[in-house]
Order: sequence, then C-alpha cells, then structure tokens
Amino acid sequence: MSTPVNKVSALDHLKSIIVLPFSVLVVIPCLIQYFGKIKSSELFAKIDFPYSVIIGGFLLIIGLVLFVASVLLFIKIGDGTLAPWKPTQKLVVKGLYQHLRNPMILGVVIVLLAESFLLKSTYIMIWAFLFFIINNIYFLLKEEPDLIKRFGEEYLNYKKNVPRWMPRIKGWQP
Repeated sequence: MSTPVNKVSALDHLKSIIVLPFSVLVVIPCLIQYFGKIKSSELFAKIDFPYSVIIGGFLLIIGLVLFVASVLLFIKIGDGTLAPWKPTQKLVVKGLYQHLRNPMILGVVIVLLAESFLLKSTYIMIWAFLFFIINNIYFLLKEEPDLIKRFGEEYLNYKKNVPRWMPRIKGWQP
C-alpha cells in the first residue's frame, strides 16, 4: 500500500504557521513598534488604560478562536495547510466555513486590531487595514480563481451561498 504523495506533516503545518501568521501577527507589529517608536497615539489617547486592555483582550480571544478553529479544520478536513504552497486537497465547508469563506484571515485581522488596542498603536491598526485590503485583492485575483480551477462547481456553489467576510447567521449546508 502506497502513501499519498500530498501527505501533510506536522512540520508542514508548523512551517506554514511560522512563515505566514507569525510574520503578520508578531514580526511585522514588532518592527512597526520598533521603528515607529510610538508608545501611544492620538487615536488611542482618549481610551483609558483598562478599557484598551479590555477591548484588546476581548478582540484577542475572538481572533485567536477564529484562527485556531480554522487551522484545525484545514488539518482535519482539508488535508493541507493554510499556506498556498501546500493547499488543502479538499474544500472545507464545515464549521466556521459554513458561515463565512475566510474565518482564518478574519481571525488574523481581529488579532491585529487587538494588538493595536493593547499597544495603543495607530500604526498596527493601519497594518490591520492594509493586511485586510491586501488579502481582498489576493482573494479576488489569485485565490478564488485557483479554487474555481481546483474545485469547480463545488466551490462556485459554496461561493454563491457563503459570504466572504460578513458571517451568515445560519450555517450553509451543501
């Protein structure tokens, strides 16, 4: 009995998480803080310390739950990683993916917003919005056409029924 060629290892998952989300959520915000040398900003000046921590902490929990749950679905159902160089072999339309098409990226954006509140950084908030815009462009020009090629009518039906960013209240059943 032969082993599948596209077998995804734990190391493949770890590499994809370190290269992509870790860079976006840790490396770039650290560079922004270091080079920006900003402790606070006008945008956050009116938010007192405990409120910025409460808002940031709440957003952090929501973002991490979305991100981790999405990655676990990619591992359990998709037979692939979150990285485009080792994508899922099966279209994931269960769990969070029944409510919106991009819960993982939404989770990352929410974590970035959490960091902006926790660090009172306008620049990290700007990075969150830039990251969101970059991903929208990437999804429109690259990811969605690739998904149509890979999964055909299955993805087109999913795309027609599940919104990209605003979650459906009732999950879509294929």
